[in-house]
Amino acid sequence: MKPAPIYMAFALFTSSIACAGTMGSIPEPQRFYIEIGSGISFANQANPSVDLAYWSASTQGYNNSLKPKPLYTAGLGYTINDGLNIDVNYTFRGLYAYSKFQSGVSPSSVQNPLGARIRYMNLSSNAALFNASLDGGIYPALVYAMGNHGSIQPFVGAGLGVSYNTFSNFHTILASSSDDIVVNTSIATSAIPDQTKASLAYQFNAGLEWKYERFSFDVGYRYFNAGQYTSNNYLLTSMSTGTPVTTTVSSPWTGTLSANELFFTAKAAF
Repeated sequence: MKPAPIYMAFALFTSSIACAGTMGSIPEPQRFYIEIGSGISFANQANPSVDLAYWSASTQGYNNSLKPKPLYTAGLGYTINDGLNIDVNYTFRGLYAYSKFQSGVSPSSVQNPLGARIRYMNLSSNAALFNASLDGGIYPALVYAMGNHGSIQPFVGAGLGVSYNTFSNFHTILASSSDDIVVNTSIATSAIPDQTKASLAYQFNAGLEWKYERFSFDVGYRYFNAGQYTSNNYLLTSMSTGTPVTTTVSSPWTGTLSANELFFTAKAAF
């Protein structure tokens, strides 16, 4: 007589337990990981807001491009499941360099000297952000929308945190212009002490992740918004006339710093 199905199921269950005992328990997945990364940051144009009562208008205005700079990232993360990761990281970005030629204007002021000049400054942003990311393995709908390529998965993510934006090395140099050729005279007329402002920052990113055992490697694109920067409101003047340097209170430069970035990140689980 054939054994009843319930007895067959029980026998199969007990035999599987016995086999599992001989093979050892299944190890827990490694959830925590460290990450390091690098990339290049293409800052969007600096369009500082200035008070024309202190900084007179010029034909060329104040908007200008910022030179791209490298970035470096380090952080600690946790894998919640196969497709959801969270991490906290810190990103250091190099000094974005700004320079702007301006021709003479009228009327002149202490902050805006008569005659042609070049204004220089640097901007930097070092940010600590909390991030979350999803890859194509978390939900069937996401796999369908993003594609599934085995060990290579697309991912999307976002982050929120604080950025420390530094306005530094501001100085004005007298210049001359002829046939669109600008000559720097190296005569400094004014400067502003450095200033750092903490601001709310956020980012969005997308890319591809390749996994190999305990390691994974990300390449992607990121939009980063560092929030507002501001200059100091103390201005050093009379720097090249042979008279003692004077300090005056003026209206600060303000603006928003954002960038489009390409990045590479390496992760190791432990």
